[in-house]
Amino acid sequence: HYTLPDVRHLDHHGQPQKSIPYAYLSTIACLMWLIAGSYAMVTSLESLAGLMEIPDEIMGVTISAAGTSLPSYIASRISAEKGFGNQAVASVFGSNTFNICVGLGLPWVIYIVVMGFEPYHDLENDGILESILVL
Repeated sequence: HYTLPDVRHLDHHGQPQKSIPYAYLSTIACLMWLIAGSYAMVTSLESLAGLMEIPDEIMGVTISAAGTSLPSYIASRISAEKGFGNQAVASVFGSNTFNICVGLGLPWVIYIVVMGFEPYHDLENDGILESILVL
């Protein structure tokens, strides 16, 4: 409320005015909040996993995945309750497809642009395959 500019500006006749600079500023502020929230969530889950002696991989595959999928579930449920079944199904598949393509693809593209086609060997495998199979 206090950190996002209000993009709803009306002239003296009560008609909406163009507020494109405010819209850009609001978009950038929203992205900053998303980045800060994501960082806080990951840091909190890592600390919680350390306290509970749960591997980070398990926290990422279960708790983090459930937390990030909850908004899609709520949107799909509301759409389905209003009788928009097609929209609910499209929301479920669309959000997961977007997450896979952008969440995995974009970092790889950025890595290739910055580092070239050099292989990446810094990814640690701390038994993640076994943990996933147990789940």
